[in-house]
Amino acid sequence: MYATVTDPESRSSTLSVEVEHDPAATGQGSGLIWSGTSQNTFTSGSEGNVSVPAGKLSDGWKLRWRARATAGGINGAWSPWSTFSVELSKPSVSALNVWPHRNGAATTLTPGLYATVTDPESRSSTLSVEVEHDPAATGQGSGLIWSGTSQNTFTSGSEGNVSVPAGKLSDGWKLRWRARATAGGINGAWSPWSTFF
Repeated sequence: MYATVTDPESRSSTLSVEVEHDPAATGQGSGLIWSGTSQNTFTSGSEGNVSVPAGKLSDGWKLRWRARATAGGINGAWSPWSTFSVELSKPSVSALNVWPHRNGAATTLTPGLYATVTDPESRSSTLSVEVEHDPAATGQGSGLIWSGTSQNTFTSGSEGNVSVPAGKLSDGWKLRWRARATAGGINGAWSPWSTFF
């Protein structure tokens, strides 16, 4: 959190901030989330800063914050509230594919599930998948069959893959699967479902 600190006597100041849920964003919580004060002082007219520690904010939150300077033990007035939202840079997946296959049918009970992973910050990603019974195919079961995550990471723009282990699928099943990438501990969105049999 950054703010310019100014003191009429040109004293150096610390910067204090308060971060809370935006009252206009219902359903995500309310009230103060975190407050803190800089360890350093900043010369009058310069930009001071305070970092919110890890674990305090969540992706998607809408927030507001305010700041005040303290010089010579005297607190200045709080600034007006300023709003912001947390939108983490997330990886994505595309071009889902099952291999080996023939005409949309997997030709093994341990197929590889492939997807291109892309990260806006060029981080390497793991690939996670979920395989479940196709809801349109009644009489063979329902719900999740297997989920897994790659042991390896894949560079942004490359094709990642996860293989379904033995004993999870049966011949003739109609299935669907989806994938998502994770980079830097941040999960991307799940892809739309893709069917195979």
